[in-house]
Amino acid sequence: MGGGPSLIVLDGHGPSGSDAYLRGAGSGGFLTIGGALAPGLVLAGTLQGNGLEADFKGGPLEDATLTVNSQTRSASRKATGGFGMVGVLVDWYPKPRAGWHAGLGTGVGVIALKQAADDSKLAGLDLAGSVFGGYDWSIGHDWSLGLQLTASGGTQAKIKTDDGDHDTGYRLTPLSIGVQASVLYF
Repeated sequence: MGGGPSLIVLDGHGPSGSDAYLRGAGSGGFLTIGGALAPGLVLAGTLQGNGLEADFKGGPLEDATLTVNSQTRSASRKATGGFGMVGVLVDWYPKPRAGWHAGLGTGVGVIALKQAADDSKLAGLDLAGSVFGGYDWSIGHDWSLGLQLTASGGTQAKIKTDDGDHDTGYRLTPLSIGVQASVLYF
C-alpha cells in the first residue's frame, strides 16, 4: 500500500463541444494484494485512486449565479474530482534483493466529480491503466519501504448524473503523474 502527491488532469469537452477540465495538484494512492508467480515476478489485484479539488472549467455551473438575500453572486466553480481503478498488475523485480522494480496495471476505471455549488455528483466508467517504477528498501525480514514514480490514466469516459440515467454530454479523460511512498510486506 502507498500514496503521495500527484499532478492530476481530467480533460475533455462539454455538451457544446467546448473545453471542460479539472487540473491541479492532488494525491494518489493504492492498495495491492498478490503473490509471486516466479522469483521477482508478482501478480496482484489492485485498487488505485487519485483525487483533487480544483475549478471545473467549462463545467455545468461555470456561469451559474446564486441569489441570497437579494444579492446575486457567481456560484462556486470548485469541484472535487478524481479517478480510480480496480484491476490487476504485474510488478517485476529484476534482482529481487536489490530493490529496483517496474510494473504495469490495467482494469476498470471510474471518474467521479462533486460540484461544490450544489453538491451534485457526476460519474463515468472507462478502461484504466498505470505504469510505475521505483526502489524498495528492506527494513526487516519481510518488510520494505519504497518510493516510486507512477503514471495513471484511462480512456475517455461518458459522464452521467450520479443516478446513471442522464448523460450530461461531458466527456473526460483522466491522467496523473505522481510520486508515491509505499510499505510492502512480502
